[in-house]
Amino acid sequence: MAHKPRWLVLNKIDRLPDEEVDEHCRAIVDELGWTAPVFKIAAINGDGTRELMFAIMNFLEEQRRKDSEQE
Repeated sequence: MAHKPRWLVLNKIDRLPDEEVDEHCRAIVDELGWTAPVFKIAAINGDGTRELMFAIMNFLEEQRRKDSEQE
C-alpha cells in the first residue's frame, strides 16, 4: 500500500473562517511534508467535492488506459 498513489483530502473546511482555510491547510501540508495532491472539501455543503470527483474519475480513467496498454 505504501507504493500506491495517495491523496490528502482535508474535510470540514466549512468549520473555519474563509480567510483562514488556506493558512490552516498549508500548515497541515507543510507539517506532513506532503507532496501529493491535496483537496480541501466541505462534504456538508459540497465545497470542493466536484473537483475531487473529477480528479478521481480522471485518475481511474488514466489507470484503466495504462492497464490496457500493458496487456
